[in-house]
Amino acid sequence: MVRAPGGAAALEVARNEARIDLLLSDVVMPGGMSGRQLAKELRAMRPNIPVLFVSGYSDDVVDTTNGAVDAPIVPKPYDRARLAAAVREALAKGGNS
Repeated sequence: MVRAPGGAAALEVARNEARIDLLLSDVVMPGGMSGRQLAKELRAMRPNIPVLFVSGYSDDVVDTTNGAVDAPIVPKPYDRARLAAAVREALAKGGNS
């Protein structure tokens, strides 16, 4: 597992890591870049990367428009079983979420 404290750092990690199997990101992040913006930029570098979002916000707060990356969202709070199932599903679908 590779971690990054924000979107810009995550993109830098992606530039330097040979293998990344999945982007797991919160939809709303500090630092000016949303999870959806991060996913869009990461997919420009790695088009087939699976993406999975988590969010503590309700659906009406989470922006699902503006050409954003469409990916499943696991609502917070979640337990390990729910997250594990979502990760397995995202990996099985590949970058076609």
